[in-house]
Parts: sequence; C-alpha cells; structure tokens
Amino acid sequence: MSPVPLARTRVGVDVVDVERMRALLERRPRAALRLFSDAERGWCSSRRRPWVHYAARFAAKEAVRKALGRACPWASVEVRRQGGGAPYLALAPLVTADGLRITGASLSLTHDGGVAIAVVALEV
Repeated sequence: MSPVPLARTRVGVDVVDVERMRALLERRPRAALRLFSDAERGWCSSRRRPWVHYAARFAAKEAVRKALGRACPWASVEVRRQGGGAPYLALAPLVTADGLRITGASLSLTHDGGVAIAVVALEV
C-alpha cells in the first residue's frame, strides 16, 4: 500500500472550559498579557463576560497549533473581528510541521454550556 499524500487543508479543533479560563485570569492576570494581543485584550475586556471571549480566543490559538502540527508563539495568532462581527485569524508567517506555508485560514468560534470551541482550517 502506498502512502496517501496529506490534504491541502489542515484542520484543528479545540475546546476550552470557560470557568478554567476565568480562574486562570483571576489567579494570574499577567497570563492575559502573555497569551493575548492588546487588541484581543481590549475587545474581550469590553464584553460583559470577558472570560468567555478569552476562552474562545485561546481555543482558536490552540486549534491553529493543532492544524500546524507544531507549537507556535502565542503572539503569532490573533483573532480579529470583521466589520460585521465575524471572527477571523490574523497570522504571522507560519509554516506547518512539514514545511508548508499557509495560504489561507478559516475560523469558527462558539461558546455554550460552559465551553468555548474553535475550529480552524488552514490552506497550505
């Protein structure tokens, strides 16, 4: 049997417990400085329940790492919002574990029932 080539789309999914994110941010406020950009912190902090939005953004960053097949600096992945409010990824130049360059990215975020979920698709 011959090896099957990898797809041109890499998918990553992550789930974050919202209360764990809340506890982290309360115990270690500086964690937000390390994990999130100024813009992300500004937007999340402006919301009624900021920890929910922090959890979704953290899930997105983890989903990107999973889609890449390797770790990357937290600062190299930022969740931004389009004019209509839809989230999208702003990525520093990143490559997959096998050296492929990312040419496009899609992001879906949701939160309900105490969890935040992110699904990321990277085109390589």
